[in-house]
Amino acid sequence: MARIIERVSAKGGKRYTAQIRTLGHSESKTFSTKTAAKQWAAKREVELREKPHLAGSEAHKHTLAAAIDRYIRDELPSRSASQQRNQTQQLRWWRDRLGHLLLIHVQPPALAEARDALKGEVSPATTNRYLAALGIVLSTAAKDWFWIEANPMATVSRLKEPKGRTRFLDDSGELSELDRLLDACRVSESPFLYEAVMLSLTTGGRQQEVLGLQWRDVDFETRTVTFRRTKNGETRTVGLSPEVADLLKPRRGVGAAMLFPSPHDPSRPIDLRSAFETALRRAGIQDFRWHDLRHTAASYLAMEDASAVELAGVLGHKTLAMAHRYAHLSPGHVAQVSTRIADRIKRP
Repeated sequence: MARIIERVSAKGGKRYTAQIRTLGHSESKTFSTKTAAKQWAAKREVELREKPHLAGSEAHKHTLAAAIDRYIRDELPSRSASQQRNQTQQLRWWRDRLGHLLLIHVQPPALAEARDALKGEVSPATTNRYLAALGIVLSTAAKDWFWIEANPMATVSRLKEPKGRTRFLDDSGELSELDRLLDACRVSESPFLYEAVMLSLTTGGRQQEVLGLQWRDVDFETRTVTFRRTKNGETRTVGLSPEVADLLKPRRGVGAAMLFPSPHDPSRPIDLRSAFETALRRAGIQDFRWHDLRHTAASYLAMEDASAVELAGVLGHKTLAMAHRYAHLSPGHVAQVSTRIADRIKRP
C-alpha cells in the first residue's frame, strides 16, 4: 500500500513523496504534484507484483531454512522450555521438507502438499501444531523482518481434530475408581506417589508442574501452591487443600529443595511413571493416564458448580480472556476452590 507524504519547502512550495513497500522491498520517489506521486506508486506496485525480481526483494534472497534458523536462534529462546523443545522438533521437519525453497516460492500450495504428507505420519492435532509452528516463523518474517509481504500459512486450512479426551475417575459407590486408586497409591513402594497424586487431583496440576515443584513454591500460610514450570510458560497460583497441606508439612524444610526429589539426583524430580502404572494395575483401572487426574479435578469442580472463570483460573487455560480481566481470585478464594475438590474426594 502506497503512502504519500506532503512536504512544504522554506519558500512555501509543496513536494510529494510516494513510499511503497511490497515483498520485503521499500522504495520512494518525490514529485511536484500529488497526482504524479500517486500514479507512479500505483504503476510501480503493479510492476513489483508482476515481476518481483525487479525489486531485489528479501523474499528472493532468503530460503525457508534461513528463516527457520533465524527464528530458532533469535526468537525461540524467549519461549518456555517445553515450547522450545516442541517447536524445534517441528521446525526441523519443515526445514528438511521445504528448507531449500526461497521464501518467494513458499506459497499455500506447497504448504498444503506438505501438510497432506505430514498427516499420514502423525495425528490431525499434531499436524496442526506443526502448521502453527511454521506459521509463527512466517508471520515473524513478514511483520518483524520484512522478508515477505504476508504470511502464506494464513490461507492453509487446518485439519479437523477429534474431541478431546474426557476420562476421569468415577467416585460413586463403595469401591469407586477413585477409592481404589488412592488406596493403591497409599501403599505404593514410592514414598511420594500418594502425595503427588493427591496434589494433582486437588489442584488440576499437570504431572510436570506437580513434580517440578520446590518448597519455595508452597505457602502454608495462605494455603497456595505456585506452578512455575507450566505448559504455556506463565506462572499460576492455585489453592492447597488442608488435607494435602497436612500430608506435606511433615517433610517441610527436610532434605532437598524439591517436593519430590529423585533418589539418584535430589536436584531433579523423581520419575513416578512406573509407580503410577503399578498402582493402576493394582486398582484394576484401565485406560487412564496421569494427565487424566487433571481431567478428574476439572470434572469434580464442574460437578461442584465451579464457574467457568474458576475452572480457567485453576487449570491455567487462556480461554475466557475477557472473564479473566474481571476475575481476581484471592489466595483465600482459590484455597476454597481447591478444598471443594478435596471434600468431594473425602480422603485424609
